[in-house]
Amino acid sequence: MRRSSILWNIYIGFSVLLIATAALIGVIVGRQVRDDAQAGIRQALAARARLIDAIAYPVAGSASTPDELDAEIKRIGRDAQTRFTVIAPDGTVIADSDKPPATMDNHASRPEILMARSHGEGSARRVSDTVEQPMLYYARAVVRNGQTVGFVRAALSLAEIDARAGRMRNAILFSALLGLAAALAAGYFIARHYSRPITTMIAAAASVADGNYRQPIDISRADELGDLADALRKMTAKSLERIVSLDDERKMLSTILSGMIEG
Repeated sequence: MRRSSILWNIYIGFSVLLIATAALIGVIVGRQVRDDAQAGIRQALAARARLIDAIAYPVAGSASTPDELDAEIKRIGRDAQTRFTVIAPDGTVIADSDKPPATMDNHASRPEILMARSHGEGSARRVSDTVEQPMLYYARAVVRNGQTVGFVRAALSLAEIDARAGRMRNAILFSALLGLAAALAAGYFIARHYSRPITTMIAAAASVADGNYRQPIDISRADELGDLADALRKMTAKSLERIVSLDDERKMLSTILSGMIEG
């Protein structure tokens, strides 16, 4: 008995669709989790940058030396667990909480600094050339008496956020795959439920075509497949009746012809 290729093709297509849907949901939700987390981090960085604006530039404007300013920024960054950078208008790094300013490149062309110069604030996500980690940067222009006197920048690593989004995506995918496995198992039995009577009727029709009109069709269902099985049984029975009737007529004619020849 062969398989019902139509139903199994539908089942395979349905399975592929479910797998693709589960994967798409995982990607979309994981991306949404990451974007929401980044939005929250950006707000936190904006608040911390305002704090540095209020703290660092009064120190910079006082008699404190660059080394004292750098030490203050490093202390604040260590306490806040945030990377802070104080930048001059020309892009020169004055102080940084993670690295010695003298070893750092000019920051005038950094995307967040360019945005802060033109719009007052800006943010960017990229891999840091200094610490070699994915970071979210927020920068704001420091304005005194209508003049931009420098920039302050706050940054946090996104490695943990990306890892958290990945874990969330994996958890969603795992849950989706469990549901997918249940759906596929249910779909398998449903496909068999409908394909088995079809293959039975195909075999019965093939048997009738070979001249076997007594092939049983053991299908009892209260649906369209049951109606089709009943119709096939009736058609087979009527075909058998006609064949028997024709055979009887042939025998009768043969008897009559034999009598006429003998007479």
